[in-house]
Amino acid sequence: MLCYKNLLTTLSYLMLACLSVSQASCLTITDRILPGPSVIRETGLPSEAAPHAELLLHPDGQGWTVSLTQPLLRHVEIVRSEKKEQHFYYPNPLAIPAGLFACPSSAWGWFWNAVATIPDPKRQLKQRQALADFTFTSCLMALSIVRTDRRTTDLETVVEHKLEPDSRPLTEGRVTLSWEGTHEVIVPYAATGNGRTIVRLSHLATAVRQHGVSLEAIPHGRTELVVWHRDHVLQRWPVTVTAAQLEATIRTEVPIMAPRNRWPRSLAFKLASESLPTDLPDPFNTVQALLVQQGLTVVASEAQQTLIRQALTQNLSGLVEDDPAVGPGHWRAATVLVLITGSRGVDRSEVSLSCLNIQTREVLVRIDVTAGPEGLSGALDVLAARFQDVLRQLAPSTSAGR
Repeated sequence: MLCYKNLLTTLSYLMLACLSVSQASCLTITDRILPGPSVIRETGLPSEAAPHAELLLHPDGQGWTVSLTQPLLRHVEIVRSEKKEQHFYYPNPLAIPAGLFACPSSAWGWFWNAVATIPDPKRQLKQRQALADFTFTSCLMALSIVRTDRRTTDLETVVEHKLEPDSRPLTEGRVTLSWEGTHEVIVPYAATGNGRTIVRLSHLATAVRQHGVSLEAIPHGRTELVVWHRDHVLQRWPVTVTAAQLEATIRTEVPIMAPRNRWPRSLAFKLASESLPTDLPDPFNTVQALLVQQGLTVVASEAQQTLIRQALTQNLSGLVEDDPAVGPGHWRAATVLVLITGSRGVDRSEVSLSCLNIQTREVLVRIDVTAGPEGLSGALDVLAARFQDVLRQLAPSTSAGR
């Protein structure tokens, strides 16, 4: 009895040893590799470089655009993905009995496959492939080798990585236009979301006159543009203001617009563009923001109407309720069309903005800006500044009408 127990214990240890050896000596064979797409991954890394400020003179000489950027490094990785179809082979003496039975038995499968007639060639080929796989696996088991089922492994390999210099708009900064003479006058500007700040000489002229100083005194004082990053001076530019610039400021910055009685009583603006060069920054966001800041109504553009129709269909489907809604689906009609046009030529480039009375086709406002050698981008900034002055005159009348 004791010898029988010792024999069982010895067999158990031998079995465990065989399993340990079989798992440790596993062999992996890759049947095929399926290539996948290559993906570019980009990650922004902070940089210790100081923010950068750039000054651009407007084409009419009546202002500047200050661009604030923060340098950074961009980590770029090109990752190649692929799938590996693999089988794992490992020795297992316990599989020998099953293999000795299954391997010869597969011969009967080949016999019946050869005798039987299958009308579908594809089905016959599929059965033969399955039979060949069974024969191969069972014969390996007879040799104490076990093959696992096919496994698919996803792999990603970084084939290239590099650091590229880049930048982002700096929104934490501000700009001041200051004049120091008989008084100290400071005109502050906050950085916008795109890091660009439009500074106009007319703003300084207005601020100086509010302090009771005549425009003739500005050339005799000291004018400078200062860029701030938080509480530190990032850049300082001395600015020379001449009497000719001030005369041009008075002449060009006065908005040319129709009297208020020629404007529609109810103002609802709609934006449109015509013949704008494709490489120009989209002016719609800037003009729309100016209208909304002055409390004026802006109706949806053609591209936005599709989204509004989808929302309207959902509201009318009964899934949502809106008790205070009056006349769902009755959109507010636009009364003023804001048309932005542009042209680029060899000798002359310009952008224009017109406000048209939709009912009477009257031209209510016309603003033309000629671009300088730097291109149409600076001219768009001037256009936005002049249109803002028009809206400042128009908004009080609108509020009073309400």
